[in-house]
Amino acid sequence: MVKNQHYIPQFYLKRFGENEKIDVYDIKNEKFILNSNVSNFASKRFFYDIDATKLDSKLSILKKIYNVSDDDPNYRRILDNPQFIEETLSKVESNMANYLDKIENDFSLITNEDFLSTFFIFIRTSSIRTSGYRETIEKITTQTTNWLKSLGIAECSNYPLDIPPDELAKIEQLKYIISIPQTYKKAISFFNNYNIHLANNSTDLGFIISNEPFLSFELGFNDICFPINQHLSIILQAKDVDENYLICKKKPSYKNIINLDIHDVARYNIFQNHLMSKYLFGNKRNIQYTLQLISFLTNFSNT
Repeated sequence: MVKNQHYIPQFYLKRFGENEKIDVYDIKNEKFILNSNVSNFASKRFFYDIDATKLDSKLSILKKIYNVSDDDPNYRRILDNPQFIEETLSKVESNMANYLDKIENDFSLITNEDFLSTFFIFIRTSSIRTSGYRETIEKITTQTTNWLKSLGIAECSNYPLDIPPDELAKIEQLKYIISIPQTYKKAISFFNNYNIHLANNSTDLGFIISNEPFLSFELGFNDICFPINQHLSIILQAKDVDENYLICKKKPSYKNIINLDIHDVARYNIFQNHLMSKYLFGNKRNIQYTLQLISFLTNFSNT
């Protein structure tokens, strides 16, 4: 049984440190935590554990697809396993980890269909599986619950008032993760609306990530950076959009590779700091440089 469950995979965090350790900047307390084990961050106890019967409305779609009944042993095994989402996400992580190791040495994978399918599943789940995403849902459910109760409503057909907001937020997040219609809808956007490039960063500034590294994907931004390590990333750019709405305006080579300059990397790093971020992960030097840029730009805009 996995007790400490990571909402940012450990294998991914390790890619931005050295010797399986990472530097962390605590934004709220304005302090560095250096040379830390990745196991100490981006995790919560039993974060994905749930009574699977609470998700049955979503699991029923799987029954239809695979033509199984409620008594099917495989289906019952899912319902009886409180960690089936944790185990599913672990499989997604394993597949992605293998591909990221490969693409570092074989850039041609950026156009490989199997790679892109694996990448889509990983970035889609990673964008909505975080604690920040759940906290946002919890704020909404708390406000909704309090509002309905203030009106004297004891029962609501479309809203379970008998479930505490924090538990309801967990259920809704996990339903969204496993939702086939939502995954299908996002897949259409991913494959139809984005140009996907590999971006090489040969500058002295390495990529950093935050505790909400891919929220921009869920929000459907025009230009999304998925760092693979400090010096390599995947860039998703919306098709048929004015380049003024893109972070990086460089054109890819015929091999679908973009060579970034330090300004591109700096902009992508700054972007990581602005999406509900509580922590920044990476190399201390890269984080410090990014924080200095943010401070300079903030002071400049206030003058």
